[in-house]
Amino acid sequence: MTTNKALMEHGEFTPERIAFYRDIAFVEAVDPQNELHYLFFYKEQFLTCKKALKLKRSSFIEQAFKDGIVFYAHTLSPIN
Repeated sequence: MTTNKALMEHGEFTPERIAFYRDIAFVEAVDPQNELHYLFFYKEQFLTCKKALKLKRSSFIEQAFKDGIVFYAHTLSPIN
């Protein structure tokens, strides 16, 4: 399955920010219902999408947004 097909199965998202940390990228994005999701990439390959319930302190994702290279929405395009 290609990355684009896998992404399309999860729906349309508008990115809020993206964090690059080690070989992993986390895209924080909202869907049309304004629900927050995290899209996971490893070495530029899409892995999965997970709806965010809450972000735990000291989680790997939180660490990535704190210590990684982060870009915000005004520099990103919608994912569809």
